[in-house]
Amino acid sequence: MNLGGAAEKLVSVVAKMAALETRTEDVAKAQLRIEAKLDSFIDRLARIEANYEHLKNNLKSEVLVEVGRELTKVQTILELQSKGLLPHGIFLDARKDTRVQLEEPKVEK
Repeated sequence: MNLGGAAEKLVSVVAKMAALETRTEDVAKAQLRIEAKLDSFIDRLARIEANYEHLKNNLKSEVLVEVGRELTKVQTILELQSKGLLPHGIFLDARKDTRVQLEEPKVEK
């Protein structure tokens, strides 16, 4: 067996192993970067979901408050009308807080 040829093969194998080790380290570093980006993306997505839920709950609360106000106004108007303190056919436009006269329906003869 030729000792020079064996040494060349050994050097070639060691060089290939070193190149594979370097490539493995590069792949591991890339994997860590991707995992960090993925974690960041997941965190941002969780914050977006939390903000969405918060906004949805706030909007729901605001709508319920507005509906409650409208109901209170209507109940007050109906109560005043039933006591004769407010003429029938008049209601307060809750969006503008103004009185609006309802027109009587026209009946064709």
